[in-house]
Amino acid sequence: MGYKLSWLMDDVSEEATSVNSLPPLRFVVPLVGHSNLGNNTVPEKLNRIKSVSAVGNTSMQTLLPTKSMDMVDIHLESDVYFPVMNRLPELKLGGKIYNVSRFADNGSQNEIIFTIPKSDYEQLSNNELFEVKNGKIWVFKKYLS
Repeated sequence: MGYKLSWLMDDVSEEATSVNSLPPLRFVVPLVGHSNLGNNTVPEKLNRIKSVSAVGNTSMQTLLPTKSMDMVDIHLESDVYFPVMNRLPELKLGGKIYNVSRFADNGSQNEIIFTIPKSDYEQLSNNELFEVKNGKIWVFKKYLS
């Protein structure tokens, strides 16, 4: 019993019946919604800092087994989704890189939350740039009052 797979690939004849004899699949994923898709940077105007909140004294056992510290959740939001990839997203902030993150509880890939030490957050200057690297680079700006 064979399947005709020629509608999936350019170089396969209708008589192809063995998966082992097929050339590799080529997927085309349409990108919709923004004019900057050829660029690797998602501009600040498409990104927002949704909230910054203290999460209290937290033991980050997998990263810091003997240390307990006050942490801050930085909830970031973008019009361009953060893809699920085979590496951790990185937050570049104040010359440091953080990779403790999760997607928002609502499951949206347009929101990501990074957890960083509160002391690091408090040392940031006015108009600090936040950069999230995850395939692309999302640029956010912190405005301190």
